[in-house]
Amino acid sequence: SIRFLEIGLGCNMKYGRLKSVRIWQKIFSPTDEIWEAEYDKDCVDKARQGGQLEGIHTITGDQGNKDVLASWVKEINGELDMVIDDGGHQMHQIMFTFHALWPLVKPGGFYFVEDLQVCLGPYQSFYLGEKVDGVYLNVIDIFKGWMEYLVTNNERPEPGVQPIPKGIKWILCQHEACVIAKCDEGTSHSTYCT
Repeated sequence: SIRFLEIGLGCNMKYGRLKSVRIWQKIFSPTDEIWEAEYDKDCVDKARQGGQLEGIHTITGDQGNKDVLASWVKEINGELDMVIDDGGHQMHQIMFTFHALWPLVKPGGFYFVEDLQVCLGPYQSFYLGEKVDGVYLNVIDIFKGWMEYLVTNNERPEPGVQPIPKGIKWILCQHEACVIAKCDEGTSHSTYCT
């Protein structure tokens, strides 16, 4: 059985809410455990009352709040095969969520971060979010630093603001999104896989 979490039901999207949930309900089997996290509790309650979240576990709250994230971890109560962060796109939200949920990703699992184009360009000032330790975070810069560290066989110094978490096997980025793979059990090609 697969345990899967997606952040963002699309409650505030113009194209309509719950689009991806409908896909997950078709793709995953009844023995799989699907979790959805959403900021808008009223949206979740309406969808549940309307029968649209059948077989879906839901958690709500602001992913930019570390106490909320801790409550999500407690409620999920176990490892996840995959996490898709398509929720709030402010930099502190993305990084707080990653650091809270990465430990739940099981060996060989994957963590996706969508809509990273907001790190640059005309929308950047809004998506910078809150300062962390006196600086604004930029997820693309953080991921670049982690990739440099992995590519150079851990010989380059770690980035200062966001040290690379243990267990990252590789990071692959494409248009607007990146996926981070967790090391398999017993992998030892990198100090971050032990």
